[in-house]
Amino acid sequence: MSVSGKYLTCKINGVVIFDNYGWTVKESAVKLGRTTGRFLGFRATDQGVLGANISIKGYMDVASGQYEPVEAGTIITNLYLYRDQNDTTAAYEFPQANVFDSTQGGEIEGKVEWTSESESYGIYYCNDPT
Repeated sequence: MSVSGKYLTCKINGVVIFDNYGWTVKESAVKLGRTTGRFLGFRATDQGVLGANISIKGYMDVASGQYEPVEAGTIITNLYLYRDQNDTTAAYEFPQANVFDSTQGGEIEGKVEWTSESESYGIYYCNDPT
């Protein structure tokens, strides 16, 4: 049986994360207060510093033990997140992301899985069409 199709993936320094099964990016901007008397008692805010929280989920190949160790304290360089493995342009590009939380786990007759929570460091790019 042959299976083909699309699936998401991510790469760190050009290496595909083995058995990546999910990623999310939550972007946010700091709210800067700009309210003055001319707003007649209504709030006015501007966007300040932009950043992103990145969550990556993956499985370890239990036969080979192969996985990308994404542990707390890791500084990831060149993180690329794709919506499809065949995309030529990543949905998100992070020149640097700092890992602050990592969860490793496993169970008998189950999966060995890991998750990581990172934050963007400096500039990053969202390449989705707007």
